[in-house]
Amino acid sequence: MFPLSRIRINGSLPYIGFLINNYILYVKRNPKKHLYRSEGFSVSEARRTGTAFWGLDCKVCHRLIAKNFTYLVISTPTGTYMADLIKFLETDLLKDFGFGVQYFLNEREFEKISNGHLTTQEVSKLSVPKSPTKKQSR
Repeated sequence: MFPLSRIRINGSLPYIGFLINNYILYVKRNPKKHLYRSEGFSVSEARRTGTAFWGLDCKVCHRLIAKNFTYLVISTPTGTYMADLIKFLETDLLKDFGFGVQYFLNEREFEKISNGHLTTQEVSKLSVPKSPTKKQSR
């Protein structure tokens, strides 16, 4: 079995995800509820126009990076996405919806690694480096 633990923010909020293999934060999300879309677009419109963003609590992001975690994996019914945590520090889109300030990273910065939900067990078996690699310019 792989190391698995849950994390809380401020002790009173719901669990947000699982820590896997000491370098991945794994979360399950519903895009209709959790995907930030500017301009009031639907999920599909926001994805098409590049205005779809996934958020991560700033305190959690900093804590994970300080503990050498490197990736956020977001699993949804229509796909599983992975991004380097450090990219959240480079974004200038921050919002507070009453749960604390969150960084928002454009979904286009994520790599789609599956066309559906991946389980924690499947994520633990991913062949990814423990340190992020720099992507080449397009």
